Amino acid sequence: IASTAADKLAAVTDVEAGTRLWKQRLAAKGNALLPLSAERFAVGDDEGGLRIFDIRQQKAVVRWAENSDFISDLALGTDETSLCATSGDGTFAVYDVRKAGEKGLIAMSDFQEDEFLSCCVMRGGTRVVCGSQSGILAIFKWGDFGDMKERIRGHPMSVDAM
Repeated sequence: IASTAADKLAAVTDVEAGTRLWKQRLAAKGNALLPLSAERFAVGDDEGGLRIFDIRQQKAVVRWAENSDFISDLALGTDETSLCATSGDGTFAVYDVRKAGEKGLIAMSDFQEDEFLSCCVMRGGTRVVCGSQSGILAIFKWGDFGDMKERIRGHPMSVDAM
C-alpha cells in the first residue's frame, strides 16, 4: 500500500508482511496520493508540489511546482496520461504524467476565488467536477479547462471528497 502523511514521507508498505518496501522524503507534508500503476503513484504536497514516484527508483521520476498552495486531490483522466489536480490556491490543473517540469502542465484553470478540495473525472472522461470549500461543484469540460462551464450549488459545507 502506498501512503503519505504530515511527516513528509511517501512510503510503500507490504501490509501482509508488515515491512516497508520503499520510502522517500518529500519537500512538504503529503496531502493527496493517487496510484497510477503497481509501481507508480502521484503525491501532492502542502506547498503545491506534485511528484510521480516509481518504487523501482529512489527519486521522483516527474516533478511539478505550478500550484502555489496545497494539492487537495488527484484524479486520472480516461486517457491514463492526464493527471488532474485540485489546489487550495483556487485552481484546477491537468498534467501529462510522461513529462516533467513546465512541459508537463497541459492546462490550468483561471483562479476561481474558492479553494478546490476534491475532483472527479466523469461522463466518460468528458467532464471534471471539482468540489470547493464553499460547497459549490464546479464542472469543467474536458479540454477546455480555463473556466468552469457549469456550477452546482446546494452543499451547505465544503465538498471534501467525491
